[in-house]
Amino acid sequence: MIAPTPGVVPGTRGSPDAPPSGLARWKLVGPGIVVAATGVGAGDLVATLVAGARFGYALLWAAVIGCIVKIALAEATGRYHLATGSTILEGWRSLGSWTSWFFGIYIVLWGFVYGGTAMSATALPLSALFPDVLSFWVWGGLSGVLGAAFVLLIGMRSLKRE
Repeated sequence: MIAPTPGVVPGTRGSPDAPPSGLARWKLVGPGIVVAATGVGAGDLVATLVAGARFGYALLWAAVIGCIVKIALAEATGRYHLATGSTILEGWRSLGSWTSWFFGIYIVLWGFVYGGTAMSATALPLSALFPDVLSFWVWGGLSGVLGAAFVLLIGMRSLKRE
């Protein structure tokens, strides 16, 4: 614990334990936001428009249920952490070792699904904008490699500064 500076209120700007602000905060979260935005943006818009054009309102129930479940899980995770002080992973682990195996396999599979979706969501508009430059598959592969390199190189650099 750092001793408080005389005349400085702990947790406020200028105190040693204050959270980062301004540019320092963006350096911490910037790379992750950029990569996340590639999977939640134009690709999602295009995919939902295509699904709407093909199926009309037949899939609207899935979107509504998906939003409700996502909100409920996010809120429950936050409430669990506030109530217990532990993470949701620690809570699952307290149920038994089977949860670590179950969620470990689930997270690996979901990581591949989400990674493939993020790469294709990035490749779809790029291949539509530049159809003669590279194929859809090459755009997808490049976006995955560049996204991973961006997070690893820039994200690791920001961790080394701390």
